[in-house]
Amino acid sequence: MRQLNIGRRRALVLIGATACQPLFAAEGFPSRPIELVVPFPPGGTTDLMGRALARAMARHLPNNQSVVVVNVSGASGIVGITSVYNAKPDGYRIGLAGYTTFSLHPHYGRTAFTHDGLQHLGRVANFSQVMLVRKDAPWETFEDWIAHVKRNPDKFTYGVPGVGSILHITMELINQKAGLKTRAVAFNGGAEQMAALLGGHVQGAISGVGDAKTYLDSGELRILFNAGTGSDSYTAKAPTVKEKGVDVAVDIAFSAVAPKGIPPDALSVLQEAVRKALDDPQLAEQFRNVGLKPGYATPQTVQQEIDAQFAANREVLLKLGLIK
Repeated sequence: MRQLNIGRRRALVLIGATACQPLFAAEGFPSRPIELVVPFPPGGTTDLMGRALARAMARHLPNNQSVVVVNVSGASGIVGITSVYNAKPDGYRIGLAGYTTFSLHPHYGRTAFTHDGLQHLGRVANFSQVMLVRKDAPWETFEDWIAHVKRNPDKFTYGVPGVGSILHITMELINQKAGLKTRAVAFNGGAEQMAALLGGHVQGAISGVGDAKTYLDSGELRILFNAGTGSDSYTAKAPTVKEKGVDVAVDIAFSAVAPKGIPPDALSVLQEAVRKALDDPQLAEQFRNVGLKPGYATPQTVQQEIDAQFAANREVLLKLGLIK
């Protein structure tokens, strides 16, 4: 009996320790650097966003730990986010994902995860999609361009970072709404897109400003039109297609994500670091400098927005004949 009672007392002690564990774990997490997976190559809009976010999050993490960016590119971001989905749920491997990773790609049946298969840490930013052309392109206005495309169906070529990406879908929507025929050429990320455009291998590229900032600053490229809603120092003078009578306006939003199943205390630390990072004026300035609009939203709001987009994208993809 006595031995049994001792066992029970030990069990109570262990139960008490378990109940207190989140407090001690929160104090100890993180105990080493956190990896932030950016699912595109270095140098593009998502990479610039990820590096700025990593620095800002590190300023708000306990234990003076850092956040290290790891570029894992491929399949329009799916490869990198799959590596987060498959990671050990301990909080040490997180990612930066566009909403379309969840609201668009699962429709194609090419993802291991569903539209609600990862844990969101908070919305980070969004940006408008713009059509970029070289400075010597013959079209000075949207009207010049659309007249040319209508006279020359299937002749205008433009770069996209992957077939079926949201940038590709947006341009296909413009084609559909305006009665145009253009040709998409797929590349592995924004850096390849810009190189192809500058080299004359394509006539345009639909992209975020971040991918083209250096070339916009130098005057080598210019924005022909804005396929989104936002306005910043780069897009202020560019017309939106909606203003020109084409009913398309699509911005790209990004969320920080993690595997599901992270201990609540570690998850709370990560979510708080993202929230505080988005309140950081230094991060906001860095985002604006590359055409990004900082815009925090709670994990719950992010999932609700993705759920709505997931349903809407299914209808669009069916109409475009990209899924059955």
